[in-house]
Amino acid sequence: DEQKRCVVVDRMLRDKIYPDEVTYTTLLNLFVKKGDEQKAWDVFDRMLRDRIYPDAVTYTTLLNLFVKKGDEQ
Repeated sequence: DEQKRCVVVDRMLRDKIYPDEVTYTTLLNLFVKKGDEQKAWDVFDRMLRDRIYPDAVTYTTLLNLFVKKGDEQ
């Protein structure tokens, strides 16, 4: 759930553990699976703002967002 996700990320930051591409891609995957396109893009934008560079897995996850969106239409 989204509130728990925020708690985990906040706790990571408090403990001086900084999100990396794996963390952001995992969050991105969560929203892709839920079909929440806006939140998925918000995570991707935040990732870029934090200067965390996407890898092949991140882009594959984004592609899955389009696949899921296509399945719903």
